[in-house]
Amino acid sequence: MTNGLRTFVVVVTIAPWAMPETAVVCSQASGTSVSGRGTFELYCSPCHGLTAKGDGPLAGSLRKRPPDLTSIARRHGGDFPAAAVTRIIDGRSPAKGHGGDMPVWGDAFARSSADGSGVDETIRALVRYIESVQMRPE
Repeated sequence: MTNGLRTFVVVVTIAPWAMPETAVVCSQASGTSVSGRGTFELYCSPCHGLTAKGDGPLAGSLRKRPPDLTSIARRHGGDFPAAAVTRIIDGRSPAKGHGGDMPVWGDAFARSSADGSGVDETIRALVRYIESVQMRPE
């Protein structure tokens, strides 16, 4: 097992319990809750890093360095583009900015449940979490 893959396995195994959960979205269909932070730590942090700065343990092995997700609002004049971030994460519809090695998370989240339910809630919680880690204006 390569060092990068070993790091990924450790991050994926530990990350959901590493920090308190925030940005929780309740699913009306199933009555369960989805943690944006837990989802981020499990699926996104290997590339984007636990602090969302694009410095995860696998970042150096990718063709294109993952972006700093804490500066999305700053790059958009102080407004967080939730709809655009949702489309990029989902990835099932072509979206500018979705590229490189980033998986199509909409498909991945749909495969993780028997009937595909919960994809929207998972992505919504993830987008809320990413919005919560935006750098404050200077």
